[in-house]
Amino acid sequence: MSVMKVLRQTLLKYQTVLTKHPYKVQSIQTSVLMLTGDVIAQRFVEKKKLSEMDGYRTACFTSVGFAMGPVLQYWYTILERIAGTNGKAITVVKKVLMDQIIAAPLLLAIVLTTITLLFGQDLAGVRAKFRQDYLAVLITNYQVWPIVQLANFYFVPLQYRVLLVQTIAIFWNTYLSTKANRPIEGKTLPLKKSF
Repeated sequence: MSVMKVLRQTLLKYQTVLTKHPYKVQSIQTSVLMLTGDVIAQRFVEKKKLSEMDGYRTACFTSVGFAMGPVLQYWYTILERIAGTNGKAITVVKKVLMDQIIAAPLLLAIVLTTITLLFGQDLAGVRAKFRQDYLAVLITNYQVWPIVQLANFYFVPLQYRVLLVQTIAIFWNTYLSTKANRPIEGKTLPLKKSF
């Protein structure tokens, strides 16, 4: 069996499952890709040995991805309803603007808040985390995502948008994991949890 035939069959199976269970598929694929981003962050950015890797941290980041996948799918569906589906440049620009003005700041806030709380910080810790990292992460978001979303909204069918974004987001998730899990200056290190 040729590689192309295997890829084609895999894509057809993926399309079938995605059509039948869009939110489940988005949960699983987003969590796997966020897990991948965290592992890359720990191993290659933070240079941790396998024995030093923080499994709780990876589980937290993966869990956020599990919840975020359906949220992204729902958000893209809302954008289609509000801005339309005609594929014209103005429609795509509207979607990107709404995505970057509404979703990006909100979803980044949710990720930073959730990770900070999961590591045992209180609301004062969340505020400190925001003062330390939120603006820098949001600015970096605006340097990366508008161009990705322009291509995504213009070329990619609705059902594949989360997959495309999350595949590209492996690099973003690596960056975000590093920022979200960075100790808060002036605070004790986040609580270490164990399974």
